[in-house]
Amino acid sequence: MSRKLGIKGWNSKSVRRAAVGLALAAGATGLALHDAPTASAQVASVQTRPLAVQSMQQIADGVGWVADQSHVMWTRDNGQQWANITPAALGTDRIERVFFRSALEGWIVTTSDTGAALSVWRTQDGGASWTQHAAASLADGGWPTSIAFSDAATGWVMVRLPSSPNFSPGLLLATSNGGRSWKALPTPPIAGALHFTSATTGWLAGGPAGDQLYVTRDGGQHWTRQVVAPPAGVEPTSRALYQLPKLTTATDGVLPVLFAGAKGSQLATFVTTDAGATWRSKTVVALPAGTDLDGHVAASVLGADTVIVAPNQSTDVVAMVDGAQRSLRRSANLSAQQAIVDVDFQSTDRGWLSLASGVCTNGKSQCEQDSRLFTTTDGGRTMHDVTPLVTAPSSGLTANSVFLSTGKGFDQCSAGTISQMQAWFTNTPWAWANVYIGGVNRGCAQPTVTSTWVNSVFAQGWHLVPTWVGPQAPGSSCTSCSKMSTNTTTARQQGVAEANAASDKLAALGFPAPSIVYYDMERYDPTTSAAVKAFVDGWDAQMRARGHQPGVYGAGINAHNDWVPITNRPQAVWIANFNGVDGVFGLTGLPDTEFSNHQRLHQFLGPHNETWGGVTFNIDTSRADGPTAEN
Repeated sequence: MSRKLGIKGWNSKSVRRAAVGLALAAGATGLALHDAPTASAQVASVQTRPLAVQSMQQIADGVGWVADQSHVMWTRDNGQQWANITPAALGTDRIERVFFRSALEGWIVTTSDTGAALSVWRTQDGGASWTQHAAASLADGGWPTSIAFSDAATGWVMVRLPSSPNFSPGLLLATSNGGRSWKALPTPPIAGALHFTSATTGWLAGGPAGDQLYVTRDGGQHWTRQVVAPPAGVEPTSRALYQLPKLTTATDGVLPVLFAGAKGSQLATFVTTDAGATWRSKTVVALPAGTDLDGHVAASVLGADTVIVAPNQSTDVVAMVDGAQRSLRRSANLSAQQAIVDVDFQSTDRGWLSLASGVCTNGKSQCEQDSRLFTTTDGGRTMHDVTPLVTAPSSGLTANSVFLSTGKGFDQCSAGTISQMQAWFTNTPWAWANVYIGGVNRGCAQPTVTSTWVNSVFAQGWHLVPTWVGPQAPGSSCTSCSKMSTNTTTARQQGVAEANAASDKLAALGFPAPSIVYYDMERYDPTTSAAVKAFVDGWDAQMRARGHQPGVYGAGINAHNDWVPITNRPQAVWIANFNGVDGVFGLTGLPDTEFSNHQRLHQFLGPHNETWGGVTFNIDTSRADGPTAEN
């Protein structure tokens, strides 16, 4: 489908300052932004709230956009004034990703309110008008992780399909006509961040642990893993976390890599002169002691010798300038509850920073997640809040306020430290947290998860959802996974063995018996149902024999077809369906009559960052009406 849509009305920060006319872009098809109403007139007619910044981009120094799930706002004067360039007919669609190649040409990726449809909107006049095109249908929802265009015609959208954080299944879509039509490319190795320098050459970074980097030379048809060794001065056993490379010419560029070792963390840059065929170590800068690389690290690359880094939980903005390190303490007017979650610098002094925080005003209810845009012109010594104001919902609740019950929990690949978990329990609406206790396909190391961690987290008040990530179905799309046998007798024995291993690990970690344990069974092709039925039956029977309650995580259609008919049914199911609906019923593929007696968890939001108590985690969000573990 295609619709030509007009721009929404001009919205400014007129409550705080008088607005003046502003040309959005030179030669922008006659588009101009007119004077806003006076402050008193605006206050009398509408309610406003600060936009909940979820993404941002500078096109040039002080020129760019910020977006939340309902708005895209544009500035040409470093946030002093803002224009609302959101498509007027956006309706209930959610904005997931935004990408601009210039002040005139940009794209927005949206999902429908049920998460079942993905669309791409295009503007060629700086947001004065938009054209919408359907891009994909998503049966169980999906979470767009990236959009990239190498030129006006050639682009890609990456969608993270529903799964646990141990896996990163993706759907890669491509267009050759500016977004009017899209086709699915072969399954990518991971669902991560994209950067393309031409119609054929691009990079893909991410993975469950953030330690994977791939390059394509044929527009995303095939991907090749790239690995760089720790440079001199970095522990040889350090784990690498890859950022996307930045190429300044067709052949020359820089690749930033974060290294986490037992003695500390470093940021290293690697340079290429052959379009990324080879990478050579250039510089290394030490990150502050205690930097948590399993959390969120924001970085802005200006060149091989100049990178701005904001580590999770650090009070400093770390800058490597011309190969030398400098550390700038955050502005004194910023709260300790705030964390820097994104940075975009045009020079070592001038940049944008997105800061997030969270607060609950009534125990674990009436909780607000707040994220704002700050600018700096002195490298971070002083910062100015330039978050645009947008119209508040008629209900009077701000869109970045979520009122949550104790039935919500979160899921992340690698568990936080005891102190981080305390910060989140004290400051968040979450009542339970998932923890991956083991299994051959566990995607992230769990150095923090010990019996001391489990006992301490229980003592803080958390309920936990222990999850085991063993062999996957023979029909799983995961090419790198260890899989169960197609022989039903062998598959059932493997299910029994996994239950024994999980039970042993529960005991070693100090989980009391009985405990609920969920088996992470990613979505699979129904042609291998017989093996999965046998495996799950063995898992369920043996978990009960060991004194625990068996649960299974996965797709609704697999639960209905394969886990309901077996003799030993799961006690509960945890269904992955990224439809954005905060509830446990009405899930695709699973009738409401099945697992209906307080036996459901629903993972309804895919990977996103949230900041509470000054700690940023990348999490999935779930609603529980079913069993969790408690001490």
